[in-house]
Amino acid sequence: MPVGQLGKINIESGSRNYEVVSNSTLHFTGALAQNVDEMEDFAQLDTSRIVIQEVDIVSMLAKHYAIILWGSATGPNANLELDTHKGYIDVDIATNGIQRGGAGPWYFEERLAGESNYTDEDAVNVAAGKYTLHCSLMNLDVAAKAAGAAGAIKVTFKVAPRL
Repeated sequence: MPVGQLGKINIESGSRNYEVVSNSTLHFTGALAQNVDEMEDFAQLDTSRIVIQEVDIVSMLAKHYAIILWGSATGPNANLELDTHKGYIDVDIATNGIQRGGAGPWYFEERLAGESNYTDEDAVNVAAGKYTLHCSLMNLDVAAKAAGAAGAIKVTFKVAPRL
């Protein structure tokens, strides 16, 4: 969202809805074999506790992905007590995406049923008052995701603060 814009105000709850947006030239740019993921941190949250309401994708490839949510930048850990997995969102562009005119990027939208609560648990972020959405993009397709512009993907999370 451009600087100075407040986003939509939800009159019923008083919360401010806003977007957390990746950059297709900076995030998720690597090649991904099947079941391999690439982690990113989006320091764009107004609070450590949000509700993810919707995920919108623009992708150069029609693939099946999962967006895995992590509570901190450390993400996965072999010690299950330290692992910060918070859930995942199924993104099957190959099945549910659309493409205009049979060429160009693919578009995908997933409105999440119910509440998808997320909490940034990084103590450093919370102490500094700068909150981050930690996630990774996992390729679930048999064929690899290409690196760079050929495999470009932009992810937009539509979120709202929560108590």
